[in-house]
Amino acid sequence: MGNWTGSTVRSMTLLLDTYAILELFSGSEIGLQVKELIENEGEILISSLTIYEAGTFLERKYGKKRSEEYLRSIEDHWSIVDVDREVARSAISLKMKFKLPMADCLIYASARINNARIVSGCKHFRSISDQNDVIIV
Repeated sequence: MGNWTGSTVRSMTLLLDTYAILELFSGSEIGLQVKELIENEGEILISSLTIYEAGTFLERKYGKKRSEEYLRSIEDHWSIVDVDREVARSAISLKMKFKLPMADCLIYASARINNARIVSGCKHFRSISDQNDVIIV
């Protein structure tokens, strides 16, 4: 089901990747789609890798203080999924099958292990948008 069309996706666990988080914070049109999507869903997960990726981007763009405020907001509102041995081992098969970059494999493995659908718009996830557990915004 790759693309999200509002009413077709309801009541599930979602894992937001870095692309979705940054669009949400920017208030862009895509960010508004992410906001609408997560407002209607159950549990929202964030990979600890997304904390790193978003944090480095936000600190470069806005400085350390504002970046910390954004990260604290993420950590206060959503569940953080750590990258552990199970995630790392699961990511191996995703790398072999989809040829995604390492961070995307680990984030995608985190979603799958937690029975969540990944929400993204980056080119890497667009390349596998035919997967039922990938929502492209």
